[in-house]
Amino acid sequence: MSVMLLKKGGYMVRSNSRRGFIKQAALISLTAWPVAARAASALIEKIAPRPTVDLAIKLRAFARTVSLYPDKPTDVWSYEANVVNGRGGSVRTSGNGFLGPVFEVHQGERLAVEYINDIPEESIVHWHGLDVPADQDGHPHHTVPTGGVFKYDFQVTNRAGLYFFHPHPHGKLGNQVTKGLVGVFIVRDSEEAALGLPNDQDEHLICVQDRRVSADRQFEYLTGGMHDRMMGMHGNELFINGELNRTKIVRRGSQRLRILNGSNARLYNLAWSDGRDLEIIGTDGGLLEKPHNVKSMLLAPAERLDVLVDLSELKEGESLSLQSIPLAAGAGSPFDIMTLTASAEEGSRFVVPPVLSKIELIQESEAVNLNNLKTFKLVPTRDHGWTIDGVPYDMHGASAKETVKFGDTEIWEFDNTVAGMPHPIHIHGTPFQVLSRQSGNFTGAMDLGWKDTVLLLPGDKVRLLKRFNTHKGLFVYHCHNLEHEDVSMMRNFVVQ
Repeated sequence: MSVMLLKKGGYMVRSNSRRGFIKQAALISLTAWPVAARAASALIEKIAPRPTVDLAIKLRAFARTVSLYPDKPTDVWSYEANVVNGRGGSVRTSGNGFLGPVFEVHQGERLAVEYINDIPEESIVHWHGLDVPADQDGHPHHTVPTGGVFKYDFQVTNRAGLYFFHPHPHGKLGNQVTKGLVGVFIVRDSEEAALGLPNDQDEHLICVQDRRVSADRQFEYLTGGMHDRMMGMHGNELFINGELNRTKIVRRGSQRLRILNGSNARLYNLAWSDGRDLEIIGTDGGLLEKPHNVKSMLLAPAERLDVLVDLSELKEGESLSLQSIPLAAGAGSPFDIMTLTASAEEGSRFVVPPVLSKIELIQESEAVNLNNLKTFKLVPTRDHGWTIDGVPYDMHGASAKETVKFGDTEIWEFDNTVAGMPHPIHIHGTPFQVLSRQSGNFTGAMDLGWKDTVLLLPGDKVRLLKRFNTHKGLFVYHCHNLEHEDVSMMRNFVVQ
């Protein structure tokens, strides 16, 4: 059957797919299983515009079934991607589960992505952590309906790192992610390549997601009433890369783990089962300046970690588990996230250099509001639920405080002294550095390196430095507990 494309505002609608919009998905949530430095500045390199497209991709969101369990199939929503033009190896599947494809690109490349929405709700794609123009960022006012097509065209200016993509329709995000709509975006660059880090079979993606699964093997959402809405959606089953299998057979040598917390609301407190240090070499926006060793590390929704582990001493068949451990004695039991089992094959050992990368620090004196900080309070309200500054989300507006002059650097302070629960705050656009944290508890490496998401624990005040020097336009900042974001814990800011 031929398909006619009708122009409708900023998107295209396929006339044979004009099914009605589903009303705004249920208001939100907030829950928990065991709840369980200063960094740098303009992570974005000065890269000359690319006149031609290096990689053209067709990306479709659609409904399908997957065989997660041997007895019954599970209905999910997924992303599938096909390379239309460019390197075929730039896009690969993440496995046999519900996690979407993995894009692997090089810094400086120009991408053209044709997004096709074939799920029965309006949606759009946000490239989490990538610094792209406002009209390419997946703002909620750019959602397209069922049958809609949105065409992206942007250059990847970020340094090497683990990024990802997911829907961003206001009020529907938590449900769409729960159903399976998450994909992975890996950026490579020359600085990282020069290190000779473990790669290929010794580099592992670990996207951690929990799901609430019913007796008939279906994903459930907001079935816990007000508790789910107030605490965030937590599951009874843990998946790695969209699959139930949480064991990897690895060589007896150095391994690199690229870890993404892809859960809606759950925090993980990562540690090794044998008590060895976590050797952290990178966070949200790529490599740290030098390795950072800690016994445990909190990882909030949307945060990423880059970890090295040497398994040379393991014998064939021996295992080491990455666990989530309680924050305090008596606050629950550890549980395994991923088990690494040594094979007979001996791999190479990577000698970690004292310096991994060069990171420019933003000087505090660079901030135009050094003596007039912008403070954003994370508070619940009777009328709107979770909010920033007690006001609901306005899709099209931004206050004077949320208006920034292009080229300026500002200090933003987030105040979580009232809310009484953790909130991971994500700011779109340029990355930022964490300047200070009022609470010194459980920080690990959570404030190091290039950041796009920062976790605020109860009682925290966190100050950060951010440059607004790459793109003008309307962007959002919000809590990345998806149920909090969906209700009203999101606001716009405008760079002009």
